[in-house]
Amino acid sequence: MGNEILQADAELLRALSEAVRDQSAVIAGIEVSGILADAAAARPGSASGSAAVRAGDPITARYRATSAMLTSMTDAAQSSADSYDAVEVAFRNRLVTYQAPV
Repeated sequence: MGNEILQADAELLRALSEAVRDQSAVIAGIEVSGILADAAAARPGSASGSAAVRAGDPITARYRATSAMLTSMTDAAQSSADSYDAVEVAFRNRLVTYQAPV
């Protein structure tokens, strides 16, 4: 590894955060309960119809949970970008004080 320096691209982290947040919103908007209820109504009394009705809420709940996990990831990426920027400013300011004439 030698003299390599760890570098983070705060702008890429922000872009990641925004892209994932957009997809999280799309996933949060997925609603299957109505579609599955319609499918069940088309097949009254059938095993597949009753299974479709029972599956709607759990599937929708998992979509919501996935969206929440993605939102957490976006928050972490945004927070990391902000932290990297703050540390960079702090180091830059400290370097200026070290380079100032005595």
